Amino acid sequence: MRFLFILLVVLLVSCGEKEYVNEPPVEKELGASAVPSKKSFSVDFESCDPAKEARNWETFPDEAVLVEDLVRSGNCALELTGKLTHNNKDPEGTNVYVAYSVFVPAAYDGGILGSWEPAPREAYVERGGETAPVITAVLAGERIQFLYMQQEIVSVPFAREEWHDLVFHIKWSSTPKGFVQVWVDGESVVQATGKNMYLFEGNAVLNEFSLHQGVVVDDIRMSGSYEEATLQTFAQR
Repeated sequence: MRFLFILLVVLLVSCGEKEYVNEPPVEKELGASAVPSKKSFSVDFESCDPAKEARNWETFPDEAVLVEDLVRSGNCALELTGKLTHNNKDPEGTNVYVAYSVFVPAAYDGGILGSWEPAPREAYVERGGETAPVITAVLAGERIQFLYMQQEIVSVPFAREEWHDLVFHIKWSSTPKGFVQVWVDGESVVQATGKNMYLFEGNAVLNEFSLHQGVVVDDIRMSGSYEEATLQTFAQR
């Protein structure tokens, strides 16, 4: 009897422990399989030259400021004066990791830090022409909110005037087999499943990644591998 009691206690404690903290996610836990993205994207702004950095993006802010006195690593980071966008063109069924670092100034008014939304805009026909991001990170006060298909999943503390490291793990799907996982500073904060692609004329619409003005960003990486996405970004910090 004493042995059974001890075993029960051990099982209860282990069930309460957090999974995935500082570890690659176990995809089978979400009941889905996916094909890793074959497209890697890596930007660390080390050229310190706006003209050169602009070539990496579909949209690059006018009068973008590359700063040298406020960096996550290396020589330069980007102070966003407008919207920064990149479309990795990962098709439905793709498994991708996106990692980046962000610094929020004390004077930041709050709003969207990062998002994925359909491109081209014709995809919005599903919502009567409304803009409808599928994944959104929003800063409100000293907290960051994560929304999945416009539904808030979680809100966690997010201090200003310091660097934070974000990692997103996404499987793109126009069916309930899609999912997103998010880590903030190495801690798992989001696990959500469900559709995350819109259909237009019967085809799944690719989602475009955006970072928004008012913050400083550095070390942006996209990859089909957790290790590659976080390589030299967070692993040695």
